[in-house]
Amino acid sequence: MHSWYFRRTCAFSQGAGRTALRLLNLLLALFAMLGVIAAHADVGVNKSFNPIAVSTGQASSLTISLLNANATAATGTALTDTLPAGLVIATPPNASTTCVPGTVSALAGAASVTLINGTIPAAGGGPGQCVMVMDVVSSTASSYINTISVGAVMSSQGSNTQNAQATLTVVALAPVAG
Repeated sequence: MHSWYFRRTCAFSQGAGRTALRLLNLLLALFAMLGVIAAHADVGVNKSFNPIAVSTGQASSLTISLLNANATAATGTALTDTLPAGLVIATPPNASTTCVPGTVSALAGAASVTLINGTIPAAGGGPGQCVMVMDVVSSTASSYINTISVGAVMSSQGSNTQNAQATLTVVALAPVAG
């Protein structure tokens, strides 16, 4: 009799566990649907230089694109992008953002750019997007790899889960003979 009781109890416990798990999943789905639990994806980030190759002293435009696949805006977005050694914000910086009401800090000669209190719009037909743009320059010929690391972008919808990287090639001017 003791053996039967143990087997019946375990069978009942396993069945009850499956039922409880189904009920929990149903409640979580209901809460998410009602907005009690906010289901969200993290934000994304991309970057590019234009042009991708310049002469020493010539400015290139750095664009940082922030992406939001969520149904609600990503508010309070903040990011600091530290430029590689030898690459600085140009004079004039020509800095701007569409991540309103955010503020971009890109001081001429500085080695980093910062966004504070930005908003990435909610997703519509595709991900919501806003951009930061500023000019950068170098007086040294080199290949500059600029990376925004995982977790560098912070927002109400989370942070970036992948690195963003772009390369700028700076070449020395050839002397003119004659």
